[in-house]
Amino acid sequence: DLRTPITVIKGYVEGIKDGIAATEEKRAHYLETIYNKTLSLEQLVGDMRDFSEYELGRMQYQFETVDLTAFLLDLSEEYRLELEGAGMGFRAQLPDRRVPVLADPRKLKRVLDNLISNAVKYGRPEGGVVLSAQRYQGGVIVQLSDNGKGISPQAMEHIFDSFYREDTARSSKVPGSGLGLAICKSILESHRGKIWLTSREGEGTDAFLYLPLTKEAV
Repeated sequence: DLRTPITVIKGYVEGIKDGIAATEEKRAHYLETIYNKTLSLEQLVGDMRDFSEYELGRMQYQFETVDLTAFLLDLSEEYRLELEGAGMGFRAQLPDRRVPVLADPRKLKRVLDNLISNAVKYGRPEGGVVLSAQRYQGGVIVQLSDNGKGISPQAMEHIFDSFYREDTARSSKVPGSGLGLAICKSILESHRGKIWLTSREGEGTDAFLYLPLTKEAV
């Protein structure tokens, strides 16, 4: 996965140097491709760094009391723009009161970013994503639902394994390291929470995050 974007970047840079991109339109296309592959490479390197910290037990956390309602509300506008840019819809159904949890906001955003990224990668044109949250047994469950391609039963057995990617993802042009969900699982466990998925192949996927409320809120 690291070699693929590097090879593409190298090829397009050589094309610009050699004058193959002779028109302004073609140069713009080459530069846009280089930029997008650089973003993919940045994500892969970030995944490898996080995985290395996770494997060595060196992942650092900065926990604080976070109002999950306000936190998700802030992220909703960012995700709405990202999904609309991909031709998809977004809807948030959030509590109308504070939901305090002890969390590392940056790490928690890392988890949600990964789930949104997966919804875009494996989504359908004009598909949609729903983000919701509700209190449940001394904690809160955050649910992210899409109506994308879904995950096969065989893949579901390994979905949180490190470096695992379903055969259809490997054979397609969908970028990824196969580390995202493994890192998400580690982050949730460090929050004394958990993550799980349900999916219907050809219909969509539901991702669930459980986080305990702060003692004062229980």
